[in-house]
Parts: sequence; structure tokens; C-alpha cells
Amino acid sequence: MQASITKKVDIVDRIIGKLPTKLRMKADKPYFNHPNLTIRKAVSFCLVSAIGGAILLGITYAMTEWGGQWYMYSVFVGGAVGIAVKFILNSVFTYKKDD
Repeated sequence: MQASITKKVDIVDRIIGKLPTKLRMKADKPYFNHPNLTIRKAVSFCLVSAIGGAILLGITYAMTEWGGQWYMYSVFVGGAVGIAVKFILNSVFTYKKDD
């Protein structure tokens, strides 16, 4: 496990070393080693985003095709509902406090 982390850090260091000085200073911060980033959170975030996108498309299609609404109204309502659902699901599953 430690060897793979070291290998990833070496690759990132090589990439960062080729950056101009101004960019390198920003890129030196180890965001990829943040202790709160886990595979579970990444997968959870992707699944929640996919669910939100499906809700957006579903509501847009239903309101436009079956409800006879103008597509811009449908996109607005679908987007608002999708954002609300993603916010709730992310706060419950992705960013929950681990007590």
C-alpha cells in the first residue's frame, strides 16, 4: 500500500516539477493526500451526481413531453429539484460526520 502511494507521489512530483514557478507554488499543496478523501466518498459523490442528473432529465422529459410545458420551464424545475436532491443525498451519504 505504501509503495503505491509513494509511486503516485513521485509521478505527481515529476509533473509538478515541469510547471512554471507560479503554478508550481499552488500545486505543491498535497490535495491528493487529504485525509478526508476516500474512495467511498468519491464513489458516493459520483453516484449522487448520477442520481441528480437522472432526476433532472426525467423531470425535464416528463414536463415537456407529457405535461406540455415549455422546455425551459422544465429544465428550470428539473434542475432545481435535482440540485435539492443532490444536496440532501450528499449531506446524508457523502459528507456525513463519522462519529
